[in-house]
Amino acid sequence: MTTISVSELKANPAAAINQALDYPLAVLSRSKVKAYLVGKDLFEKLL
Repeated sequence: MTTISVSELKANPAAAINQALDYPLAVLSRSKVKAYLVGKDLFEKLL
């Protein structure tokens, strides 16, 4: 799975969202997964 740090997410949230449209991103804080960022289509499939 592709990862992104919280710092990278804060610095460029639009790029992270664009990446998440294609595949989920694991959001890391201090090298630990704290959240996942998923695109709208995948999220709606999960519901």
